[in-house]
Amino acid sequence: MTALYPPSYWEWARGRALGRSPVARLAPVASDASPRRYFRLEGAEPPQLLLVGPEPAENRNWLLMGRALWFRGFPLPRIYDWDLKEGFFLLEDLGEGRLAEIVGASPAEIPVLYPKAISLLARLHEKGLEALGPAITSLNPPYDARFAREREWEYFLKALKIARKPIPLPPGLQAEGELLTSMASATDRPVFIHRDFQSRNLIARDGEIYLIDWQGGRRGPALYDLASFLLDPYVSLNDAEIALFFRAYAEERSLPLEESRERFIAVAVARLLQTVGAYAFLSAERGLAGYRAFIPKALKRILATLDKTPRSADFKLLRAVTRQFLDNLEEESPCAP
Repeated sequence: MTALYPPSYWEWARGRALGRSPVARLAPVASDASPRRYFRLEGAEPPQLLLVGPEPAENRNWLLMGRALWFRGFPLPRIYDWDLKEGFFLLEDLGEGRLAEIVGASPAEIPVLYPKAISLLARLHEKGLEALGPAITSLNPPYDARFAREREWEYFLKALKIARKPIPLPPGLQAEGELLTSMASATDRPVFIHRDFQSRNLIARDGEIYLIDWQGGRRGPALYDLASFLLDPYVSLNDAEIALFFRAYAEERSLPLEESRERFIAVAVARLLQTVGAYAFLSAERGLAGYRAFIPKALKRILATLDKTPRSADFKLLRAVTRQFLDNLEEESPCAP
């Protein structure tokens, strides 16, 4: 039988575990598409996890950002010990309560837990840069027009290749992409953004919301994180809920409501383009076929969001390509791989 993990994982975790209770074994914890692996230290008290990260730069960012945020009072799992050379981290085990699963099983929890997540997001945006300092917030490149173009717009264009019928790119589409990424990245006051603030990266425990997977954080427009959360493909908020939580965020940060709505539309489309690109990559390149099912939903949200912008005519080619991609996917047989 193939071992679930190398002996070095067990040896390191057993030697670093807190408390006097003996660790019985390491139990793999189900994770999403990330190459980072988690193991529960069964028998350990207090409850602890072993995180194994394969990417040195990502590990460094996760450690520095996590310790700085924790010491400034942000709710996230405490990091007890680490070995950057091996990519090992011992951290607090917050349990299995991801927000996506909780509200998926009980939608009645949305009005209870979502306002708390909105408050956490507002606090992160108000205090994050100060908590981390310039050295840490510059570990990742800022979310600017170039970043949005390379990591979101071009990511979406690559996603079109998974369509079973070729989707031609009309002349003028790239100009629309330049306009969109310029609008999405525009901000009068950059903040520290998580860049993947969504329900699978939030844990609810004892009535509090905890943040995880913050290693991609960087300076950028605050509304990007808000779009990530409110248009999260894992939880289908209705229009009334989106409007309610949008207003709650704007009021917590004393933002002008109408101006914020206009800016939100562009950054929301950019975020959704990134989401489509990510799902296409995971399904086609990583073999995680389940993510393909989320693509049509994201494409529909792109179309619905474009309908809400006063500048809708400026993105008619993007709308046409998105519609063609959606039609292409919906023509596929449900049994197709």
